[in-house]
Amino acid sequence: MKRELKGFTLAEVLITLGIIGIVAAMTLPTLVQHHKKKVVETRMAKFYSIFNQALLQSKIDNGDFKYWDFPKATDAEIMEKWHDRYIKPYVKILKTRVADVGSTYRAVDWLPDGSLVVISTTSTWLFFPKADDYEKGFGCDLPDGSCYPDPSRGGIEWFTFQFTPYNNYGKNKGIEPYFTIECTNNISKECLTDTSLAQGCHNIGNTEHALCAKLIQINGWKIPDYYPFKF
Repeated sequence: MKRELKGFTLAEVLITLGIIGIVAAMTLPTLVQHHKKKVVETRMAKFYSIFNQALLQSKIDNGDFKYWDFPKATDAEIMEKWHDRYIKPYVKILKTRVADVGSTYRAVDWLPDGSLVVISTTSTWLFFPKADDYEKGFGCDLPDGSCYPDPSRGGIEWFTFQFTPYNNYGKNKGIEPYFTIECTNNISKECLTDTSLAQGCHNIGNTEHALCAKLIQINGWKIPDYYPFKF
């Protein structure tokens, strides 16, 4: 007896492939979005932990923060000397450059996990979960070393931290997500996303959305579902 073998027809195969393609097209953006958010969350939490550990080690050699020098880096040499004394010996850095951001200079550190941090001696630090987002330039003139990113990408491609142990808001602390006096007694989603705050984590106005890092921190270093920006 002969057994009749049956298979799929070409039309059936094409229909199946078409369905798979439609399902993939529907789910792929969600998967990509999830992956991008995970990269931001993981690298930001790691940056916060590693650099605060480095600052504690630096305190052992250089004394309490209140004894540190915090000069305004009006030239590249001042910035480089400060960075080489207080930061560079205590954290693994792939490469460093000194960047002119207009009125001051900052140290730019490329980190092993693919992220990057722009360090200031007296004010905010800018953290890029993906170094490529710094390198491709938002208002940057990289061959010249001059760079300050496009404020509208703050809270998306870069995040604002501060190292200010010499003032009331950062007293005796290491690096912390940028904070503002308006939320001192109300560290909450409602305050950090308040649209009346120029630096609030909201999509109104063309500011750097400086409070977005704090919003992610209070959510356990997870980007909340109500976050105002897509990645």
